Amino acid sequence: MTAIANSRMGDRARRALLVALIVAMPVSATLHLGGNRVNVAASDILLPLGASFLAWRAFRGNLRLASFTLFCLTVFAIDLSIVANFNDSLAAKGLLGLIVEAFKIVALWYQFYVIVNAIETRDDFVLALRAWVGGSVPIALIGIYGALSYQMTGVENDYALMFRAQSTLGDSNLFAGYLACSIILSLLLWHLDRSSRKWIVPAIAILVVGIFLSASRGTMLSTTVVLTILIGLSLSWKARLVAAVSVVAVALTGGTMVAKSEWFASNPFTERLATATVNVNDAAASDRKQLWSDALDRFKGSPILGVGRGNFRPLDESDPTKTGQVHDMFLGIACETGILGVLAYALALSRDAIEMGVDRLSTRRRFPAPTRIMLCGLLILILCGLTISIENFRGLWMLAGLLEAYRRLFGAYGLAAPIPATGGIS
Repeated sequence: MTAIANSRMGDRARRALLVALIVAMPVSATLHLGGNRVNVAASDILLPLGASFLAWRAFRGNLRLASFTLFCLTVFAIDLSIVANFNDSLAAKGLLGLIVEAFKIVALWYQFYVIVNAIETRDDFVLALRAWVGGSVPIALIGIYGALSYQMTGVENDYALMFRAQSTLGDSNLFAGYLACSIILSLLLWHLDRSSRKWIVPAIAILVVGIFLSASRGTMLSTTVVLTILIGLSLSWKARLVAAVSVVAVALTGGTMVAKSEWFASNPFTERLATATVNVNDAAASDRKQLWSDALDRFKGSPILGVGRGNFRPLDESDPTKTGQVHDMFLGIACETGILGVLAYALALSRDAIEMGVDRLSTRRRFPAPTRIMLCGLLILILCGLTISIENFRGLWMLAGLLEAYRRLFGAYGLAAPIPATGGIS
């Protein structure tokens, strides 16, 4: 009896840690350490508990170290870039800043491994989805409050960048990317847990409003692309044709609006949306284009090891302490850690997706809808990463952990059979 009671307590503690880590992930703050600004998420505070949990599983002999080689490779790539550019890194960040940069990647992998080890069953996976989607709703509401509060009072607050909602994430684009990923995961939860369907639709509506009030053009474009792909792969040819005709009709209606310019200029959200573009030569993308050009030149100057993690600064900036973001995850990693770092990050975040793709090619069978949705969750954050630096976002690494758990528990084709009507999967 004692062994059974201890096992139940252990399961409850494990599941509580899983929920707490996911819910705490989007809550962040900026600390000033030794002259450096360090973004800290509430989930980072739980790392000691996570380390204890992983140590406990290692002691029991059931610690899962998925992608451990890639863990070592990413840590090695970042540390090597710091050592190779030690003087520049020291001038830019100081000794404490170097330690923080070296520790960041370890902290991100820790959160990946806690997710991987905390999800033991399909019910645990569904619980993780509930925590993510359910936790995203109050985060969206806080951002909505921040944006509307500024609109009504003209007073800036911590939850919005002027009129743009950012909630507790401290960045409007990151806030929007998190909500977009949450929408995709809510669709997955719809498939896996019928008991949650009664609140998923209202939750999605709130998340959509949050994304709109973030005025994040890149996320809106990414979400549109991913949902179009998802719908296109899921519908019959007849339904696809109807959807395509509907989209064309809406586009033509919008294009022929008499007062279109006045409508877009009626509020700052639609006014900003009107400047969305995929053309890097457009005036609206000039700032990003210059950053990307500078990052590419930095990479060309040191393609193997990069300029050092966290050391990017524009070419016309001579002060080594004035480092900043590239606003492109891939260019930023390439610029700062070189080819080795790019390969390490890419493989670490997409290993399970690649292996599932290999399964798809070898079997020549279509993925079931839940698998397509799961892969689209990763895709939407990758697309967001084309316009923002998202590599240190804890949610990206937790999502990679969810993808590993999905593949382990369900398999690429494990959900081809109908889901029982009794609720969640066990």
